[in-house]
Amino acid sequence: MKKMQKENNITENNEIINEQLNEEKISENKDIVIDEETKNTKKQKKKEFTIFGFTIIRLLAYFIIYSIIGFIIETIFGLLTKGVIESRKSFLYGPFCGIYGLGAVIMIIGLQKFKKNNYTLFARRIYNRICYRICC
Repeated sequence: MKKMQKENNITENNEIINEQLNEEKISENKDIVIDEETKNTKKQKKKEFTIFGFTIIRLLAYFIIYSIIGFIIETIFGLLTKGVIESRKSFLYGPFCGIYGLGAVIMIIGLQKFKKNNYTLFARRIYNRICYRICC
């Protein structure tokens, strides 16, 4: 009788151990699947085309935003100085002035090397002013 109870206990323990091992294998497989998914998303992020660290969509957004802001400021300036809202037609339909958007995008891209060190840009400006005053 005691031998049967011991054998039953041993088989129950073996079943429990087998279940735990199976659960560990399943969780390891889930970890592997998750790791593969993160690798795939990293690969997708690397495929984006950038210009000086900016995506095309971001540069287009800057162009549109600054074109609209430039149009609004230019219209307000014309209204204040001449007292009349002028018709400002350009190559774009709607309230856009493309030259302001293009200028902003060029400035954003061109000033990226000064992003980390603003003092360099400030010192360069002072140096250029001094040279201009001496030469002209």
